[in-house]
Amino acid sequence: MDRLTVRLDDDLSKWVEEEAERRDRSKAYVVSEAIEAHRSESHQSGAKRTDEHTTASSRTDVERLESRLTEVEQQLEKLTDTPVEDTRSSDETPTPDTSKTPLHQPADVVDWVNVNAPVSRADIIEECYDGDAVDVSSDTWWRKRVRPALKEAGLEFVRNRGWE
Repeated sequence: MDRLTVRLDDDLSKWVEEEAERRDRSKAYVVSEAIEAHRSESHQSGAKRTDEHTTASSRTDVERLESRLTEVEQQLEKLTDTPVEDTRSSDETPTPDTSKTPLHQPADVVDWVNVNAPVSRADIIEECYDGDAVDVSSDTWWRKRVRPALKEAGLEFVRNRGWE
């Protein structure tokens, strides 16, 4: 057992002395018993409150989840019961734009830059790179093919302006 010195205010100290005399026990025994009683009481009432809270909140959660599940099921039924129709007429079918042919060959890119200068790297990639026609990523295409071709053709990159 561990010893502990406790400072009590006058009223509480007087109560401990009176209780020890009345029960014919030591003050230490009275204090220890009072602490133990308080601890078990607060533990039981705390557990009871926790259980009540858990049960109440879990009921609320279950009701909320059931309600949300019903809403989602209703939305799903609306989506599956409604047939999807094509609202476009046959003459509105988009056709691919063949007027813009990619200029993925470095020599073609150099010609395009000469005509449209100054242009940025992003402009060049957007206008000239075609991922289907080129077997590398746009970054590799730029670094290994186009940029060296631009430099070889005498074009240079001017900061805040682009390739000229």
